[in-house]
Amino acid sequence: MRSIGELVDLLRIDGVRLPGGRHLQFVSLAPTADGGQIHADGEYEEAGDRRRIGVSFGPLHGPIGARQVEDVLREAVFAPYHAILFAGFAIDGAAQQFIQNYRTPKGLTLLMANIAADVLVPDLLKSRRGQQLFAVFGEPDVELRNVGGGELQVQVRGVDVYDPATGDVTSDSTDGDRCLDP
Repeated sequence: MRSIGELVDLLRIDGVRLPGGRHLQFVSLAPTADGGQIHADGEYEEAGDRRRIGVSFGPLHGPIGARQVEDVLREAVFAPYHAILFAGFAIDGAAQQFIQNYRTPKGLTLLMANIAADVLVPDLLKSRRGQQLFAVFGEPDVELRNVGGGELQVQVRGVDVYDPATGDVTSDSTDGDRCLDP
């Protein structure tokens, strides 16, 4: 079982793979001492400037939930962060929706990263660097419409596909609508 300190070490060493082949590498990252929902605090460089980031890890055996996201964002109000990273083995739908719809103050970026299951098995991590243990969740581009009579129509416009071997993200589009039963 991994401790917060071990997860912080892995994240600091490996960084986070972002869409478009970008990589978020930390200048510094350390566990926080206050025992809140922001488990780590650090800095990364962007456009030649150092920026502050807070990290909240999800539970080892469950998803990050909306309550955790709300608590983290309430804590973040009191700290001048440029980004908040939610890193978990899963993030439930309500939490993802909350993050996507949250009206972030100017200059604040919210990220969701998937932690590879390899992290739970220490023997698999013989060489830490470049393991790509943390990658930003990809999301489909969809539009949901109520067509009446209790039916919904979902238009899938496209999806980004992340290749962890290369770090590349490719965007695929679709042709036409797809209807799903509610």
